[in-house]
Amino acid sequence: MQRRSFLRLIGSAIAAPMIPAVGSASGYSRTSYELAIAHAKRFPLVSVTGMSKHIGISTAQADAIVRQMSSEGLLGVLNPTRPGTVRASSRIFTNDIWGLKRTSQKRPDQARKTQERNAQKQAQPKVSALFAHLHDICTQNGLILSPRCHSGVHA
Repeated sequence: MQRRSFLRLIGSAIAAPMIPAVGSASGYSRTSYELAIAHAKRFPLVSVTGMSKHIGISTAQADAIVRQMSSEGLLGVLNPTRPGTVRASSRIFTNDIWGLKRTSQKRPDQARKTQERNAQKQAQPKVSALFAHLHDICTQNGLILSPRCHSGVHA
């Protein structure tokens, strides 16, 4: 029995750093609050139920976070929509729904890639002219060519 309790003691000592810390006195952790800020940046309207579903926290914690964010000025006026739910407009919303910012900006890589492609096209030799030259050399030296050699020559 002593051996098992010793092994349990060692196992708990190893697992202790992996267990997340208990939330602060406000009822939520700093990580949950940072996830809530990221949620408010992504969605224009923030609700307690939506935040609890997206972040994976309880509705009580989401309610406390929404009230804290509203008092800090990150969210607009709190509007209770139904009993137990609260909605607020996000003042830190940065998500571009239609992607207009991305499409209106020039992509610097695109111009560089186009220049590289044009340089590669100019560096490639003209194959038909090369084959015509080889065909002429072979016929001048009396070599008998296969009929397949004549199909690609455009003189």
